[in-house]
Amino acid sequence: MPAPLLAACETAPVTGRQQLMLVSESEERQMGERAYSQLLDGGHTTAQLARRVGVPAARIKARLNLLRLDEQVQWMFHRGDLPLTLAPVLLRVADPLRQRQIATMAARRQLSVLEIERIVERGAGALQAPPPKHRPRYDVTEARMARHALGRGWP
Repeated sequence: MPAPLLAACETAPVTGRQQLMLVSESEERQMGERAYSQLLDGGHTTAQLARRVGVPAARIKARLNLLRLDEQVQWMFHRGDLPLTLAPVLLRVADPLRQRQIATMAARRQLSVLEIERIVERGAGALQAPPPKHRPRYDVTEARMARHALGRGWP
């Protein structure tokens, strides 16, 4: 059984040994984002990285924004629960717990970025569920009596 597994392995260029690395797609993305971050810390610009990798600079910036968010919120983005355009909005929230609350609410209710911006601007009180819309209920008897009193007679 090990033979087919070894046939799929690659040779590491530095050591010359065969290796097999099992990572999920989201872990692979995270490793790439961390590598971008390290290159930027090393003096490269976002534009240089974009040209080198062949992606728009905005995409690199958006991915790097994710690294500044709470880890659980990052996973929500990696799973596809949240749109990438929501990351800059959540970055305005300093408290990691509040970031998680807002992100969870956005994913569950499928809120738009504009709706989340309003919640972030309004502060913690906006996280509460809105009060139910109160529709006045009229007793049928009261309505009939009111109509009679106005001279419209009974229905």
